[in-house]
Amino acid sequence: MNCIVPKPVVTPKITSAPPAGLEYLRKPVKKGPCTGLIVDAQGKGFAGNPLIRIFSEDNLEDPLYSVLLIQGRDKEMCDMYGHCTSLNDAKRIKRVTTNPIILPAGKVRKGVDIILSTEDAYALTVANFNNFLSRARVIIVYEGGGNAR
Repeated sequence: MNCIVPKPVVTPKITSAPPAGLEYLRKPVKKGPCTGLIVDAQGKGFAGNPLIRIFSEDNLEDPLYSVLLIQGRDKEMCDMYGHCTSLNDAKRIKRVTTNPIILPAGKVRKGVDIILSTEDAYALTVANFNNFLSRARVIIVYEGGGNAR
């Protein structure tokens, strides 16, 4: 990964070591600290509920992201996530600013809970060292995502 890697702020319980070569889109768009998260949930049955949770497949009890992790003013002032129907549109949304990490949703449970693979959960944990999740810097890409926001 191209992110600087100090100690993560949120540490999930991961029972297996991440495999070498985190490929897919597990790197930020540019070098430097990650500034947000884009989750590609297209074709996974995501329903667009306002209160989502993101989990690691290795730990379905402690979310990596939920309303409880959003802090201060951001919790009161905004939705938990932005949404759109294409990855290209998602990359242009200011909510995730200039250098988001882009991860695929492994599964979606009950149309609401996004389950990331163990590898992607690890990549997110490392990328979140500057705590962008606590500022709700999250975009979900899905079929019902409507206009980019």
